[in-house]
Amino acid sequence: SKPKRGWFGKKKKQGKTEEEQNELKAEMKMDEHRIPKDELISRFSTDEERGLTTEVFKKRLADEGENRLTPPAQTPEWVKLLQTQTGFFSLLLWAGAILCFVGFALKNDQENLILGIVLACVVVMTGLFSYYQERNASDLMNSFKEMMAEETVVVRDGNSTRVDARQLVRGDIVHLKGGDKVPADVRILSCSDDTKVDNASLTGESEAIKREPK
Repeated sequence: SKPKRGWFGKKKKQGKTEEEQNELKAEMKMDEHRIPKDELISRFSTDEERGLTTEVFKKRLADEGENRLTPPAQTPEWVKLLQTQTGFFSLLLWAGAILCFVGFALKNDQENLILGIVLACVVVMTGLFSYYQERNASDLMNSFKEMMAEETVVVRDGNSTRVDARQLVRGDIVHLKGGDKVPADVRILSCSDDTKVDNASLTGESEAIKREPK
């Protein structure tokens, strides 16, 4: 999946070739949170007061794409359910159940019939339970989409404008106020002394964490 990137976060890519993998490793070595502010601003051709120019923004958006999560291709639910019924252990139980049904058909033995039904029920119930757990995990991941900001205030060409958060690119200067959702991976350039960020939904921390400019 394509991860979220924002103000000064680097965009990551997926690739199968060795060259693409090496590029991915190189991009994962991020230093935007450690380098001096002036170097950071220079690297992304931006300005702390005026933000990006429209020209730079359009080019970067065209080159790097929107600031949004791109989930992988979704597996149909019926396929997921079928997969829970065809694991190695499940196939062994299915084989045992089939043999029991064959034994019942040949000898009319009620014990074989009962055992076959029990084995089949065990496989089905276990598979349904696994599917239910996977479905809950998938729903939890989908809920992260609801935490993403829909709009944010960005500075471009010296003007503050409310834009779709998906239109953010690296180097954008974004203004946030109390209660706003953070729209992307960011580095704080300036803030009030009492600025705090609530990371509870991501890290489980019970209290908001104080943040300072870097």
